[in-house]
Amino acid sequence: MATQATQAEIFSVTQWLIARYPNSNWPEATIKAWMEDLADCPANELQAAAIAWYNAPHDWPPNAGQLRALALDLAAGPESDWENAWNAIWQHARSCRAPEHLCRHDLAALLGDEGYVALQAVGGWYLLMRSDVSDHPTIRAQFRDVYRTRAARARAALRQPAAVSALLEAARPRIQSPAAPQVAVLDAPAAGSPEIRGIPGDIAGILDSGGRPRRAELDAIIRRVAAQRGGVL
Repeated sequence: MATQATQAEIFSVTQWLIARYPNSNWPEATIKAWMEDLADCPANELQAAAIAWYNAPHDWPPNAGQLRALALDLAAGPESDWENAWNAIWQHARSCRAPEHLCRHDLAALLGDEGYVALQAVGGWYLLMRSDVSDHPTIRAQFRDVYRTRAARARAALRQPAAVSALLEAARPRIQSPAAPQVAVLDAPAAGSPEIRGIPGDIAGILDSGGRPRRAELDAIIRRVAAQRGGVL
Protein backbone atom coordinates (compact mmCIF):
# COMPACT_ATOMS: atom_id res chain seq x y z
CA MET A 1 0.00 0.00 0.00
CA ALA A 2 1.12 3.55 -0.63
CA THR A 3 2.49 5.81 2.09
CA GLN A 4 -0.03 6.46 4.83
CA ALA A 5 -1.28 10.00 5.32
CA THR A 6 0.32 12.10 8.01
CA GLN A 7 -1.76 14.08 10.49
CA ALA A 8 -0.95 17.25 8.55
CA GLU A 9 -2.27 15.66 5.33
CA ILE A 10 -5.42 14.44 7.06
CA PHE A 11 -5.97 17.90 8.55
CA SER A 12 -5.53 19.41 5.09
CA VAL A 13 -8.28 17.14 3.74
CA THR A 14 -10.65 18.12 6.55
CA GLN A 15 -10.04 21.79 5.81
CA TRP A 16 -10.64 21.19 2.12
CA LEU A 17 -14.02 19.63 2.92
CA ILE A 18 -14.98 22.32 5.44
CA ALA A 19 -14.30 24.98 2.83
CA ARG A 20 -16.72 23.26 0.43
CA TYR A 21 -19.36 22.45 3.04
CA PRO A 22 -19.42 25.69 5.06
CA ASN A 23 -22.73 24.87 6.76
CA SER A 24 -21.33 21.80 8.49
CA ASN A 25 -20.30 22.20 12.10
CA TRP A 26 -17.05 20.39 12.82
CA PRO A 27 -15.94 20.75 16.42
CA GLU A 28 -12.35 20.14 17.42
CA ALA A 29 -13.25 16.68 18.80
CA THR A 30 -14.46 15.65 15.33
CA ILE A 31 -11.22 16.76 13.69
CA LYS A 32 -9.27 14.81 16.31
CA ALA A 33 -11.36 11.69 15.69
CA TRP A 34 -10.69 11.98 11.95
CA MET A 35 -6.96 11.99 12.68
CA GLU A 36 -7.35 8.58 14.34
CA ASP A 37 -9.87 7.07 11.92
CA LEU A 38 -7.98 7.99 8.75
CA ALA A 39 -4.46 7.23 9.95
CA ASP A 40 -4.20 4.05 7.85
CA CYS A 41 -5.31 5.68 4.58
CA PRO A 42 -2.83 6.50 1.82
CA ALA A 43 -2.42 10.27 1.40
CA ASN A 44 -3.08 10.48 -2.35
CA GLU A 45 -6.13 8.22 -2.20
CA LEU A 46 -7.51 10.15 0.78
CA GLN A 47 -7.33 13.40 -1.15
CA ALA A 48 -8.84 11.73 -4.22
CA ALA A 49 -11.66 10.31 -2.09
CA ALA A 50 -12.56 13.77 -0.78
CA ILE A 51 -12.66 15.16 -4.31
CA ALA A 52 -14.70 12.19 -5.57
CA TRP A 53 -17.21 12.62 -2.72
CA TYR A 54 -17.63 16.31 -3.49
CA ASN A 55 -17.95 15.76 -7.23
CA ALA A 56 -20.47 12.90 -6.85
CA PRO A 57 -22.10 15.28 -5.81
CA HIS A 58 -23.19 14.97 -2.18
CA ASP A 59 -25.10 17.64 -0.30
CA TRP A 60 -23.38 16.74 2.96
CA PRO A 61 -19.75 16.01 3.78
CA PRO A 62 -18.76 12.41 4.49
CA ASN A 63 -18.08 11.09 7.93
CA ALA A 64 -14.66 9.59 8.62
CA GLY A 65 -15.85 6.04 7.99
CA GLN A 66 -17.33 6.87 4.59
CA LEU A 67 -14.22 8.74 3.50
CA ARG A 68 -11.97 5.93 4.76
CA ALA A 69 -13.91 3.26 2.86
CA LEU A 70 -13.77 5.31 -0.33
CA ALA A 71 -10.04 5.99 0.04
CA LEU A 72 -9.23 2.33 0.62
CA ASP A 73 -11.40 1.32 -2.34
CA LEU A 74 -9.35 3.66 -4.50
CA ALA A 75 -6.15 2.19 -3.06
CA ALA A 76 -7.33 -1.34 -3.84
CA GLY A 77 -7.93 -0.48 -7.48
CA PRO A 78 -10.81 -1.68 -9.65
CA GLU A 79 -13.28 -3.97 -7.95
CA SER A 80 -12.29 -6.89 -10.14
CA ASP A 81 -9.37 -7.19 -12.55
CA TRP A 82 -10.24 -10.78 -13.34
CA GLU A 83 -10.35 -10.14 -17.09
CA ASN A 84 -6.80 -8.76 -17.00
CA ALA A 85 -5.66 -11.85 -15.08
CA TRP A 86 -7.50 -14.15 -17.50
CA ASN A 87 -5.94 -12.44 -20.50
CA ALA A 88 -2.51 -12.57 -18.84
CA ILE A 89 -2.81 -16.35 -18.67
CA TRP A 90 -3.25 -16.66 -22.42
CA GLN A 91 -0.65 -14.02 -23.23
CA HIS A 92 1.83 -16.02 -21.19
CA ALA A 93 0.70 -19.22 -22.90
CA ARG A 94 1.57 -17.67 -26.27
CA SER A 95 4.93 -16.31 -25.13
CA CYS A 96 6.14 -19.25 -23.03
CA ARG A 97 8.06 -21.72 -25.20
CA ALA A 98 8.04 -24.53 -22.64
CA PRO A 99 5.36 -27.24 -22.75
CA GLU A 100 2.59 -26.69 -20.26
CA HIS A 101 3.93 -29.32 -17.85
CA LEU A 102 7.44 -27.83 -17.93
CA CYS A 103 6.57 -24.16 -17.39
CA ARG A 104 8.65 -22.91 -14.46
CA HIS A 105 7.61 -19.25 -14.52
CA ASP A 106 6.31 -17.56 -11.37
CA LEU A 107 2.61 -17.58 -12.18
CA ALA A 108 1.74 -16.17 -8.75
CA ALA A 109 3.77 -13.03 -9.51
CA LEU A 110 2.28 -12.86 -13.01
CA LEU A 111 -1.37 -13.13 -11.95
CA GLY A 112 -1.39 -11.79 -8.41
CA ASP A 113 -2.86 -13.56 -5.40
CA GLU A 114 -6.47 -13.59 -6.61
CA GLY A 115 -5.55 -14.64 -10.14
CA TYR A 116 -3.25 -17.43 -9.01
CA VAL A 117 -5.83 -18.85 -6.57
CA ALA A 118 -8.49 -18.67 -9.28
CA LEU A 119 -6.18 -20.49 -11.70
CA GLN A 120 -5.64 -23.29 -9.18
CA ALA A 121 -9.40 -23.48 -8.58
CA VAL A 122 -10.06 -24.25 -12.26
CA GLY A 123 -7.46 -27.01 -12.36
CA GLY A 124 -4.14 -25.20 -12.56
CA TRP A 125 -1.92 -24.26 -15.48
CA TYR A 126 -1.38 -27.77 -16.79
CA LEU A 127 -5.07 -28.75 -16.94
CA LEU A 128 -6.11 -25.38 -18.34
CA MET A 129 -3.58 -25.67 -21.17
CA ARG A 130 -4.81 -29.21 -21.86
CA SER A 131 -8.50 -28.27 -21.82
CA ASP A 132 -10.62 -28.24 -24.94
CA VAL A 133 -11.39 -24.85 -26.47
CA SER A 134 -15.11 -25.59 -26.19
CA ASP A 135 -14.72 -25.74 -22.41
CA HIS A 136 -13.04 -22.34 -22.10
CA PRO A 137 -16.26 -20.28 -21.64
CA THR A 138 -17.24 -22.44 -18.67
CA ILE A 139 -13.73 -22.36 -17.20
CA ARG A 140 -13.60 -18.61 -17.75
CA ALA A 141 -16.84 -18.13 -15.79
CA GLN A 142 -15.51 -20.29 -12.94
CA PHE A 143 -12.25 -18.32 -12.94
CA ARG A 144 -14.22 -15.05 -12.80
CA ASP A 145 -16.35 -16.15 -9.85
CA VAL A 146 -13.39 -17.36 -7.78
CA TYR A 147 -11.40 -14.22 -8.56
CA ARG A 148 -14.29 -11.94 -7.59
CA THR A 149 -14.84 -13.78 -4.33
CA ARG A 150 -11.17 -13.52 -3.39
CA ALA A 151 -11.05 -9.86 -4.40
CA ALA A 152 -14.14 -9.05 -2.33
CA ARG A 153 -12.62 -10.70 0.74
CA ALA A 154 -9.37 -8.81 0.27
CA ARG A 155 -11.22 -5.51 -0.03
CA ALA A 156 -13.28 -6.23 3.09
CA ALA A 157 -10.12 -7.05 5.04
CA LEU A 158 -8.52 -3.85 3.79
CA ARG A 159 -11.46 -1.76 5.00
CA GLN A 160 -11.36 -3.33 8.43
CA PRO A 161 -9.53 -1.15 10.97
CA ALA A 162 -6.41 -2.67 12.46
CA ALA A 163 -7.89 -2.52 15.97
CA VAL A 164 -10.90 -4.57 14.85
CA SER A 165 -8.67 -7.13 13.15
CA ALA A 166 -6.65 -7.49 16.35
CA LEU A 167 -9.79 -8.02 18.43
CA LEU A 168 -11.14 -10.63 16.03
CA GLU A 169 -7.84 -12.46 15.97
CA ALA A 170 -7.68 -12.47 19.77
CA ALA A 171 -11.24 -13.80 19.99
CA ARG A 172 -10.65 -16.59 17.48
CA PRO A 173 -10.78 -19.93 19.32
CA ARG A 174 -7.43 -21.58 19.63
CA ILE A 175 -7.16 -25.23 18.67
CA GLN A 176 -5.23 -26.96 21.40
CA SER A 177 -3.87 -30.45 21.32
CA PRO A 178 -5.54 -32.67 23.90
CA ALA A 179 -3.44 -33.36 26.94
CA ALA A 180 -1.74 -36.71 26.95
CA PRO A 181 -3.57 -39.21 29.18
CA GLN A 182 -1.97 -39.71 32.54
CA VAL A 183 -1.28 -43.37 33.28
CA ALA A 184 -0.84 -44.34 36.88
CA VAL A 185 2.29 -46.32 37.51
CA LEU A 186 1.54 -49.42 39.56
CA ASP A 187 3.93 -50.78 42.09
CA ALA A 188 5.96 -53.70 40.82
CA PRO A 189 4.60 -57.04 42.01
CA ALA A 190 6.43 -58.73 44.80
CA ALA A 191 8.89 -61.46 43.88
CA GLY A 192 7.17 -64.72 43.15
CA SER A 193 3.69 -63.21 42.72
CA PRO A 194 1.90 -63.58 39.36
CA GLU A 195 1.96 -60.51 37.06
CA ILE A 196 -1.62 -59.43 36.36
CA ARG A 197 -2.48 -57.23 33.36
CA GLY A 198 -5.80 -55.45 32.97
CA ILE A 199 -7.95 -53.15 35.07
CA PRO A 200 -6.40 -53.30 38.55
CA GLY A 201 -9.68 -52.91 40.46
CA ASP A 202 -11.46 -55.56 38.43
CA ILE A 203 -8.59 -58.01 38.55
CA ALA A 204 -8.07 -57.66 42.29
CA GLY A 205 -11.78 -58.28 42.90
CA ILE A 206 -11.89 -61.62 41.16
CA LEU A 207 -8.83 -63.30 42.61
CA ASP A 208 -9.08 -65.70 45.47
CA SER A 209 -6.52 -65.97 48.21
CA GLY A 210 -4.39 -68.20 46.05
CA GLY A 211 -4.24 -65.71 43.20
CA ARG A 212 -6.64 -67.74 41.02
CA PRO A 213 -9.67 -66.08 39.35
CA ARG A 214 -13.14 -66.85 40.65
CA ARG A 215 -15.25 -68.04 37.72
CA ALA A 216 -18.47 -66.15 38.53
CA GLU A 217 -16.75 -62.79 39.04
CA LEU A 218 -14.66 -63.26 35.89
CA ASP A 219 -17.76 -64.01 33.81
CA ALA A 220 -19.45 -60.86 35.17
CA ILE A 221 -16.48 -58.73 34.16
CA ILE A 222 -16.49 -60.22 30.65
CA ARG A 223 -20.23 -59.56 30.22
CA ARG A 224 -19.87 -55.95 31.37
CA VAL A 225 -16.96 -55.25 29.01
CA ALA A 226 -18.88 -56.86 26.14
CA ALA A 227 -21.95 -54.68 26.87
CA GLN A 228 -19.77 -51.55 26.85
CA ARG A 229 -18.42 -52.52 23.44
CA GLY A 230 -21.80 -53.23 21.90
CA GLY A 231 -21.61 -56.96 22.47
CA VAL A 232 -18.24 -57.33 20.74
CA LEU A 233 -15.05 -58.35 22.46
